[in-house]
Amino acid sequence: FIFFMVLSCVKGPAPHHLQVLLRREDEYGFCGGSLISLRWVVTAAHCLHFFVGDIALLYLSRPVTLGPFSVPACLPDANLATRLLKPGEQGLVSGWGSTGFLRRSSRFLRKVVLPVADQMSCINSTEHVITDNMFCAGYLMEEMDACTGDSGGPFVVNYKGTWFLAGVVSWGERCAAEGKYGVYTRLGNY
Repeated sequence: FIFFMVLSCVKGPAPHHLQVLLRREDEYGFCGGSLISLRWVVTAAHCLHFFVGDIALLYLSRPVTLGPFSVPACLPDANLATRLLKPGEQGLVSGWGSTGFLRRSSRFLRKVVLPVADQMSCINSTEHVITDNMFCAGYLMEEMDACTGDSGGPFVVNYKGTWFLAGVVSWGERCAAEGKYGVYTRLGNY
């Protein structure tokens, strides 16, 4: 793999969001990622290779220059991580992914606020396996969701004025499909 990082240049709650550009053999692609220190980025493992848990760390060859548009995301301790993902809590997802199923990627960093679903509703919404390392977020009847190209991006929750990275965009069944949630990697389990 050859990785290229492009920092988000957006003020607000997503200055930690990176676009991870990938080159595999003759194939190109991209995923999202979250800056968690000067040299470390969290992304989805499926963006890179096969995986057991859909989470990966990338080490940058050079440290990022911090400023108002590039700030590491805060990582919660285990107790706060659990609190941040209680059903009904609102999280912010950002990315350059598609704006709908089978649509093109966005030219701009887009954001959507999504509620955390309770684990039983999450499990019942799909035929796929939902483990304790996953959680669902989104709406069953509204067209708001992460989509293709958003994988690896952040699910951040504002707690007492600070944005904490609580999840990583993992997968979904189509995008914003009726009766389906988006599925995220539960960061606090790692």
